[in-house]
Amino acid sequence: MKPKTLIVYEDAQEDLAQAARDMERLAQSSGAAVRLRAASAVTVSEVLASRLYVFGARAPESPFYAELRRLFQGINLAGRRAAFFGSPGSEGVATLKASLKDTDIAFSGPDLDIGSGPEAVAAWFKAAMDF
Repeated sequence: MKPKTLIVYEDAQEDLAQAARDMERLAQSSGAAVRLRAASAVTVSEVLASRLYVFGARAPESPFYAELRRLFQGINLAGRRAAFFGSPGSEGVATLKASLKDTDIAFSGPDLDIGSGPEAVAAWFKAAMDF
């Protein structure tokens, strides 16, 4: 059974949004329950209802992720996992990972470089869903 998945991307980053939409289509085609949200639109109930989180980020202190970073300071996500995608050299992923360190969430495999092409995005996402 595929986990309930929440795919979140940094607002105003069209390449991250496109990769997220591609992942959403893959999840839907495999029968997974999935939600796609810009970081500024994520609700606490969506976080709590999900078992797998896929985060796309670029800016290290993105204001769009501010509320989620605050939420992560007081939540236990043990038994859940997170995967991350972005651009090479961006600090946004590292900042998100640091904000999750006290949640007991498991990190799923290597981070995805979205510049590696659609086939790599598909393979990475499938691996994240099966982790």
